[in-house]
Amino acid sequence: FNAFLDSRDFNDFTRRGRGAGLSAGYPIFEFTRVYLGYAFEDSEVADLAFNATSLLFRESERGPATTSAVSPSLIRDTRNDRLEPTAGSLFSLGLDGAGLGGDNKFSKIEGRFTYWFPIKLFPWESTIAFNLRAGGADPRNTIEDYKLTDPAPTTGTKEVPGFQPPICCSACPPHHTRWR
Repeated sequence: FNAFLDSRDFNDFTRRGRGAGLSAGYPIFEFTRVYLGYAFEDSEVADLAFNATSLLFRESERGPATTSAVSPSLIRDTRNDRLEPTAGSLFSLGLDGAGLGGDNKFSKIEGRFTYWFPIKLFPWESTIAFNLRAGGADPRNTIEDYKLTDPAPTTGTKEVPGFQPPICCSACPPHHTRWR
């Protein structure tokens, strides 16, 4: 079981989140375990910079959003030491499926592989680690899922006194204009 309160500052925005998760694992081979986890998070985007992307502005306008996700994973760990490995490997493959309640809906997959091996280049022993990480995500929200409100409904066009836009041609209505 874990609970968290998180605030991360990026260049264009701040992301705040709080939530909890639960996971359990079971050994299936000597170095291999399967895990199943569930997490619930309430998050929001705030403190947007003037040059933030439109997606961030949409997230901020939407307000706080919840994510309810199930996460199965497979881990193979052959390291010789969990804290300071000098040999072995660690492989993990994880899936995340969100949409079982909550506002956010997506599928994610991520694979990680790290390989450690000792090397003696200098008078002391060292360890080299190669790390590979790859993944992808598939968002499943639609525009109807966003609870957007119109902050300033328009009541009509605004006119500038004394300004008449040019008319495209004599057959066109006055609102159909073209600059020459």
